[in-house]
Amino acid sequence: MELDSNELLSLLHSPDPPPGHTSLAARLRWTPQRYVAAKEELLKLGLVVLGHRGSLKRVSPPPGWVTRDVNGNDIEPWEFVPASTKESALYGPVVQTLRKYWQKESESIPPAGVHDTANSGSKRTGGRWSRPDATVVRLRKFKYVPGEFLEVSTIEVKPFNAIDVSAVYEAVAHRRAATHAYVAVHVPAHLSAALRSDIKAVRSVAAAHGVGFIRFADPADHSTWKYVLDAERVEPDPQKLSRFLSEQVMGEKVVSRPTATMGFGE
Repeated sequence: MELDSNELLSLLHSPDPPPGHTSLAARLRWTPQRYVAAKEELLKLGLVVLGHRGSLKRVSPPPGWVTRDVNGNDIEPWEFVPASTKESALYGPVVQTLRKYWQKESESIPPAGVHDTANSGSKRTGGRWSRPDATVVRLRKFKYVPGEFLEVSTIEVKPFNAIDVSAVYEAVAHRRAATHAYVAVHVPAHLSAALRSDIKAVRSVAAAHGVGFIRFADPADHSTWKYVLDAERVEPDPQKLSRFLSEQVMGEKVVSRPTATMGFGE
């Protein structure tokens, strides 16, 4: 389904949709041609019918209704999705899913801790694009490598109506104080074909910058999650990493103090 069709369907599912084609197009601020294209797709999919005097009426999808992906394979049954989704509505279920399913490896000691850093209130952030939506902290060790290694992974979450490459640059900015950075995008199953070019662009830029890429149809259903790209490890400045953990994860107020320096030749 195209994004315009989904938006028109959302309006038809609202409590008091406009009564006719002209008023529907006006409410959406669309040209007649744009409205007709969306209307025709919904009619073809059987999600609307023409009512009295040709007015557009919503219908409930029949039981077992499925759509198909670009290869002609059946995908998830269609479920109504609003015309837009607030990013903040995704934070809670994304964090809960990460807490339950983030890749638990035998080398992680203790299990990974997942933190909702988007809703950290008035905590200091350190500048633009410095507060990720979620943060995963874990300590790892490896069989053939001595020592223990701290991993701080940030996740930037984007809803389907706000997928663009700027999310990758936000994630790159997070690496000032993290070892790994990810972008996680919301891709409802019935909109996957319409979002294909946006997803491809984000994936390409993410790969070029070593940023991980995750996509999910339902933030609360891990079976709909796909880990597309792993994030490359970077080594941030230890002071910035410590400050980030103190302020954003632990909620501590850090007060900067001048440190004594020794000049050469003294």
